[in-house]
Amino acid sequence: MAGALIASLAAAFVVERKQLTALSQQNESLRSSKEEADRLEAENGELAKFRKDFFGEGNPLRKVTGFRIAKRTTLAEDKIRLGIQVVANGAIMPLEIWRVGNDWKVDMR
Repeated sequence: MAGALIASLAAAFVVERKQLTALSQQNESLRSSKEEADRLEAENGELAKFRKDFFGEGNPLRKVTGFRIAKRTTLAEDKIRLGIQVVANGAIMPLEIWRVGNDWKVDMR
């Protein structure tokens, strides 16, 4: 009788332990989801600021009517650094781009 009681308690303990482990994993998943949501919200704020700064009236590049590629350096098969010149004999601004599929993307970092 005592052996059956101990076996029953041990089985209940195992079930309880599994339930606690599952709850702990769910809690960790929720915590990760909250952290991910916070990260995405911060990224959206940064994106909104970038758009306002880049497309806003204060951006001096809005007044640029033309430019030329003064320099081109291949960094990798899918990455290039361009030297952009806005005015003749002006400063050359580096701009890194990389290929994604058939498109070229600007590296804004």
